[in-house]
Amino acid sequence: MKFTPRTTAPSKNDENYYSNKNEYYKNGYGMPNCTAYVYGRILELLEYIPNGLYYGNAENWYDGTKNLEKGQTPKLGAIACYRSGKTGNSSDGAGHVAIVEKVNGDSFECSNSAYKGTNFYMTKGYDTKNNKTFQGFIYLPVEFEEEKEETPSKIDFKVGNKVILKSSATTYQGNDKGVKIPTSVKNKEYTIQEIDSKGNLLLKEIFSWVLGNECKLVGTETKYIVKKGDTLSGIASKYGTTYQELAKYNNIEDPNLIIVGQTIKIPKD
Repeated sequence: MKFTPRTTAPSKNDENYYSNKNEYYKNGYGMPNCTAYVYGRILELLEYIPNGLYYGNAENWYDGTKNLEKGQTPKLGAIACYRSGKTGNSSDGAGHVAIVEKVNGDSFECSNSAYKGTNFYMTKGYDTKNNKTFQGFIYLPVEFEEEKEETPSKIDFKVGNKVILKSSATTYQGNDKGVKIPTSVKNKEYTIQEIDSKGNLLLKEIFSWVLGNECKLVGTETKYIVKKGDTLSGIASKYGTTYQELAKYNNIEDPNLIIVGQTIKIPKD
């Protein structure tokens, strides 16, 4: 099963976290709350809550969960469980749970929420601060395979193409390498006269070499298909823009509400 890491907070419109589908939200213990967050993340990943999963105070999840495999090795989607003080004694802390989002060898990262604290945050490795003791991982009943992030495709420039020199362009290449590109020549249209082996472009009208990735083909428009776990701000970050610009360009009234399969058009510079 494909696994899309969550590295940003869920939308307030996401029913997995902010509706009565979530038992913690339903009973007045919604986010910020580690248990409400993990419950919602499990719903997001599986679309159901597996039989035998305990839910109550976080420090009771590990011992209280039945019928699910447990262990000490981090895996994608696993629930990292911690106790505070003595298990079952809420007066010395109620523990913590988090979801493993990334695994690289022995290192891993988790997504979290803190009861009456930070709504969403990421941690690396074991989080034993604030009197927390790691208990183990609860594994969800599926095998996850990490979904590779989609990266913007490389533009295939050709001699004669019309390009716009981006506003973010930095310095000239070639004989003028290192010389700062003035604002007066940015955001204007030029013709590619030559392309070198490194992909740098010689622009005819100013007879200057510039970095290829600092140019945009005239009239091109990138399209991105929304995947599970995507946010508009995350998509904007991939393409060097802002979620406000994408929302305006795509006539999106609520930037927090995008759906899987939706096409997001990335405006040319």
